[in-house]
Amino acid sequence: MAGKISANTTMLLGPDGNGAFVPVQIKSVHSKRVPVKQVMAGMSAGFALKKIKRSTLRKGMVLVATDSKPEPSIYFEADVIILYHSTTIHTNYQPVIQCLTIRQSAKIVHINDKDVMRTGDRARVLFKFLYRPEYLKEGMRVIFREGRCKGLGVITRVAIPEEEVNKLLEARSGLAPTSAKLTSVPDRPTAVASQSNSHPKALTASAD
Repeated sequence: MAGKISANTTMLLGPDGNGAFVPVQIKSVHSKRVPVKQVMAGMSAGFALKKIKRSTLRKGMVLVATDSKPEPSIYFEADVIILYHSTTIHTNYQPVIQCLTIRQSAKIVHINDKDVMRTGDRARVLFKFLYRPEYLKEGMRVIFREGRCKGLGVITRVAIPEEEVNKLLEARSGLAPTSAKLTSVPDRPTAVASQSNSHPKALTASAD
């Protein structure tokens, strides 16, 4: 959670199964079961959302400011380290990604500068969520696991276009002469401001 949020504020809720964010109005705010007018970063809070069914909410959804232009991510890149694996990890391996309240299976699409990874190896890896897009930010830490396999990582890029991924895969298969690496891009402005009181209008809050 970052920023501040008050009752009767309109925010964006998402992403849904299609990656969309919908505007919602916050009817009331509670902190430790007590009604409050405003909450800020570091506080635990619950929100009553107007005209939103409970069945539409899921873990991993966030509330963001309406002017933040959030982007859902199907593809994302992370610098990872393999803590343990009994054999080797290669492309198409499908671990479960855990990041804050996000928990979803993802597939390894590409491993930069390596064919396989073993225990103790570090690499930059391109992942693809298997079921639905999620809201991620650069710098978030992720844990991935499958059986006894465990790994850690830090997200370096989010919302990678599918066209760029297709070009990467073509290059890896030898259908294009370009190098099989993702193109580095300048740091993009994050959708949410830092946890500073000087930026009160940007906020994220994960759905319980």
